[in-house]
Amino acid sequence: MILVRPLVVAFLAAALLLGSESVNGRIYQTDDAIIVEAEDHDRDKNSGEFKIPFWFESNYFKTNGSSSSNDVEQTTQTTQTTSLTNSSLGLVDLFDSNVTTTTTSTTTTTVTTTTTTTTTTMPFVEEEPVFPESSCGVGPAKTLTMEEQRIVGGTEAVKNSWPGIVALKKNGTFICGGSLIARNKILTAAHCVVAIPQREVKLLTVELGIHSLLPSKKAGVITKKVRRMTRHRRFNPRTFFNDIAILTLESNVDYKSTISPVCLPSANSNAEQYADKDATIIGWGTLIEGGFQSAVLQQVTVQLMTNTKCQSFYAGKDKIFDHMMCAAAPGKDSCQGDSGGPLLVQPSPGSPWIQAGIVSWGIGCARPEYPGVFIRVASFLNWIRRNMRS
Repeated sequence: MILVRPLVVAFLAAALLLGSESVNGRIYQTDDAIIVEAEDHDRDKNSGEFKIPFWFESNYFKTNGSSSSNDVEQTTQTTQTTSLTNSSLGLVDLFDSNVTTTTTSTTTTTVTTTTTTTTTTMPFVEEEPVFPESSCGVGPAKTLTMEEQRIVGGTEAVKNSWPGIVALKKNGTFICGGSLIARNKILTAAHCVVAIPQREVKLLTVELGIHSLLPSKKAGVITKKVRRMTRHRRFNPRTFFNDIAILTLESNVDYKSTISPVCLPSANSNAEQYADKDATIIGWGTLIEGGFQSAVLQQVTVQLMTNTKCQSFYAGKDKIFDHMMCAAAPGKDSCQGDSGGPLLVQPSPGSPWIQAGIVSWGIGCARPEYPGVFIRVASFLNWIRRNMRS
């Protein structure tokens, strides 16, 4: 959840527009996504990259990061000379490509000709079929109801009862939540990663099977480096339009009782089929607005509402787009640090939990006049499919 500060957002966006350079190297662009590859440790530090100031604490990662593509066209030159040029076909890498060189020499009594052919390909990252076939949506049999929580409030989750939750860290410091959707794919919010420059992607890690953020409580936790960040190309930092991203891990994770994927909504999901239903938010965010972050995973039950009702709360302030959804409960909400984490629903008792939303934004935390706003996952199923194959 983001505590919206319009002047701060405007200042950061302006700084990015004034300070950004052309996109080179490991930053690519498709019709609907911007993809940033982790930089190798031994890569030339002076090589081109999209420079973004990183002087904001993790809960205010907000920029639109618009950029131009930079791709490589296969070329052939004689006399062993190879040149690289831009093309409209893409997702190849200028700096860390797998290069195959074939040299053919023909000799006569008068002349020797040498031809070199260079083919540049995308660095290989092992992928698995879109949407895992294994069991998904593991979670508690039930969570506290709205009425129960009005008395006892949000609670610490039972350890490893939500095996789909992950913690995103930069250089060991927690920045956002996320959810496992395949063996090497994490779903999170675009605002969690948009201000991370390419040179710092190699500092990103995802912790799975995690309950406590304390270093002394790491037994059973699996840590994976992030190889690739993919965020929606049309993410808007002012409105949080298209606030969605996918992280690709350096290698697959093995599913087990403490680590398994969330379920995503079905393709025929109704836009507001869960309106007036209970939903559960999980994360390590602050326990009160402006307070301290929780060291252990928390869960809280809220009630979803129609977008029409939600817009009435934000009338004259912010737009609630169709691909967003809202939820609230008296004194209950997501807060700073919960961003990118899942909002989950259980259609029937004992059924798998489905990730209906991604924690995105709001004004303050648990303010009665402002519900929490989430990205509606069902609205992005095609985008997720495409970019899980990126």
